[in-house]
Amino acid sequence: MEPVLSLEDHVRIGLITSAAEPEWFRP
Repeated sequence: MEPVLSLEDHVRIGLITSAAEPEWFRP
């Protein structure tokens, strides 16, 4: 199976990779 990233996957990856950067989560 080839890994296919959907928009939701990109968002999840973005949240995970930017976990060290709280700026991403600022309200």
